[in-house]
Amino acid sequence: MRSCPVSQNINTRTLEQVLNRINQTGITQFPVYADETFAGVLTRRGILKWLSSVGLNHGTDCSGLRSVLVGVLLQSEEHPENHRFIPRNTPLMKMGEMIDHQPRLETLLITQNGKPTEKLLGIANRLDIHAAI
Repeated sequence: MRSCPVSQNINTRTLEQVLNRINQTGITQFPVYADETFAGVLTRRGILKWLSSVGLNHGTDCSGLRSVLVGVLLQSEEHPENHRFIPRNTPLMKMGEMIDHQPRLETLLITQNGKPTEKLLGIANRLDIHAAI
């Protein structure tokens, strides 16, 4: 699995900052926290959906797209159940079973005890898990 720092408080970051992060790291799923409260997972699919439905179709000036906040983009996520919190000691095979049996589950968010109120320790997506199994 890939390893890079987990960024939590991106609710106030802009679309430009997220796209730069995608370009630099290849990471395509971002946990979004408003202060210390988990708000959801922003995916590149959600970004694309927002761009196609709201950003471009309603005459938004493209220069203004760079400053759109992540919190606004998060509202375009089709499946808010695209994530699940899991404890840090969850076996890799169990992670694979979770991902395989829940088609909309894209991201496993790893905390000490699997609770959204705990500090985020890591993220694993479908590709990460299948590559590691």
